[in-house]
Amino acid sequence: MLPFNFDDARRAASFDWKRERPEGVARDSIKDDIKIIAQAKGVDAEFIITRDGNSLVRYCAAFREKNLITVKTINIADGFDAGHFEDAQLPFSPSADDILKRSS
Repeated sequence: MLPFNFDDARRAASFDWKRERPEGVARDSIKDDIKIIAQAKGVDAEFIITRDGNSLVRYCAAFREKNLITVKTINIADGFDAGHFEDAQLPFSPSADDILKRSS
Protein backbone atom coordinates (compact mmCIF):
# COMPACT_ATOMS: atom_id res chain seq x y z
CA MET A 1 0.00 0.00 0.00
CA LEU A 2 1.44 3.33 -1.05
CA PRO A 3 0.95 6.47 1.05
CA PHE A 4 -1.21 9.15 -0.58
CA ASN A 5 1.07 12.17 -0.77
CA PHE A 6 0.98 15.77 -2.00
CA ASP A 7 1.91 14.88 -5.59
CA ASP A 8 -0.86 12.26 -5.67
CA ALA A 9 -3.31 14.86 -4.37
CA ARG A 10 -2.32 17.29 -7.13
CA ARG A 11 -2.77 14.60 -9.78
CA ALA A 12 -6.17 13.64 -8.33
CA ALA A 13 -7.28 17.27 -8.37
CA SER A 14 -6.38 17.56 -12.05
CA PHE A 15 -8.94 14.92 -13.11
CA ASP A 16 -12.36 16.19 -14.20
CA TRP A 17 -14.11 13.55 -12.11
CA LYS A 18 -17.41 15.41 -11.75
CA ARG A 19 -18.00 15.24 -15.50
CA GLU A 20 -17.32 11.48 -15.53
CA ARG A 21 -19.22 10.68 -12.32
CA PRO A 22 -21.41 7.57 -12.75
CA GLU A 23 -25.01 7.93 -11.57
CA GLY A 24 -25.78 6.37 -8.20
CA VAL A 25 -22.17 5.89 -7.08
CA ALA A 26 -21.48 7.12 -3.55
CA ARG A 27 -19.19 10.13 -3.25
CA ASP A 28 -16.87 8.27 -0.84
CA SER A 29 -16.30 5.59 -3.47
CA ILE A 30 -15.49 8.21 -6.07
CA LYS A 31 -12.97 9.92 -3.78
CA ASP A 32 -11.19 6.64 -3.20
CA ASP A 33 -11.27 5.69 -6.89
CA ILE A 34 -9.72 8.99 -7.93
CA LYS A 35 -7.00 8.61 -5.29
CA ILE A 36 -6.16 5.10 -6.56
CA ILE A 37 -6.04 6.32 -10.17
CA ALA A 38 -3.81 9.26 -9.22
CA GLN A 39 -1.41 6.96 -7.39
CA ALA A 40 -1.35 4.52 -10.29
CA LYS A 41 -0.47 7.38 -12.64
CA GLY A 42 2.22 8.60 -10.25
CA VAL A 43 4.04 5.27 -10.19
CA ASP A 44 3.35 4.66 -13.88
CA ALA A 45 1.41 1.48 -13.08
CA GLU A 46 0.40 -0.59 -16.05
CA PHE A 47 -2.70 -2.19 -14.49
CA ILE A 48 -5.24 -1.77 -11.72
CA ILE A 49 -6.96 -4.99 -10.74
CA THR A 50 -10.41 -4.40 -9.27
CA ARG A 51 -13.85 -5.81 -8.76
CA ASP A 52 -15.42 -2.35 -9.13
CA GLY A 53 -16.86 -2.19 -12.63
CA ASN A 54 -19.39 0.50 -11.71
CA SER A 55 -16.98 3.26 -10.83
CA LEU A 56 -13.22 2.65 -10.97
CA VAL A 57 -13.26 0.87 -14.34
CA ARG A 58 -15.50 3.55 -15.83
CA TYR A 59 -13.32 6.39 -14.54
CA CYS A 60 -10.16 4.78 -15.88
CA ALA A 61 -11.75 4.24 -19.28
CA ALA A 62 -12.90 7.87 -19.46
CA PHE A 63 -9.52 9.25 -18.35
CA ARG A 64 -7.65 6.91 -20.72
CA GLU A 65 -9.85 8.09 -23.59
CA LYS A 66 -8.82 11.68 -22.80
CA ASN A 67 -5.13 10.63 -22.59
CA LEU A 68 -4.95 11.62 -18.92
CA ILE A 69 -3.74 8.17 -17.87
CA THR A 70 -2.36 5.02 -19.48
CA VAL A 71 -3.18 2.51 -16.73
CA LYS A 72 -5.49 -0.32 -17.81
CA THR A 73 -8.07 -1.96 -15.59
CA ILE A 74 -8.75 -5.63 -15.12
CA ASN A 75 -12.21 -6.25 -13.70
CA ILE A 76 -11.96 -9.58 -11.90
CA ALA A 77 -15.74 -9.64 -11.51
CA ASP A 78 -15.62 -10.74 -15.17
CA GLY A 79 -13.12 -13.48 -14.35
CA PHE A 80 -9.37 -13.45 -14.63
CA ASP A 81 -7.34 -14.20 -17.74
CA ALA A 82 -3.55 -13.98 -18.00
CA GLY A 83 -4.04 -12.63 -21.54
CA HIS A 84 -4.39 -9.17 -20.00
CA PHE A 85 -0.67 -9.25 -19.29
CA GLU A 86 0.37 -10.85 -22.55
CA ASP A 87 -1.40 -8.42 -24.92
CA ALA A 88 -3.20 -11.44 -26.30
CA GLN A 89 -6.77 -11.44 -27.51
CA LEU A 90 -9.12 -12.67 -24.81
CA PRO A 91 -11.74 -15.30 -25.63
CA PHE A 92 -15.31 -14.08 -26.01
CA SER A 93 -16.64 -16.07 -23.05
CA PRO A 94 -14.17 -18.39 -21.37
CA SER A 95 -15.52 -21.35 -19.50
CA ALA A 96 -14.45 -22.04 -15.94
CA ASP A 97 -12.35 -24.95 -17.24
CA ASP A 98 -10.50 -22.65 -19.65
CA ILE A 99 -9.74 -20.20 -16.85
CA LEU A 100 -8.44 -22.97 -14.58
CA LYS A 101 -6.24 -24.41 -17.33
CA ARG A 102 -4.59 -21.03 -17.96
CA SER A 103 -3.86 -20.40 -14.31
CA SER A 104 -2.07 -23.72 -13.78
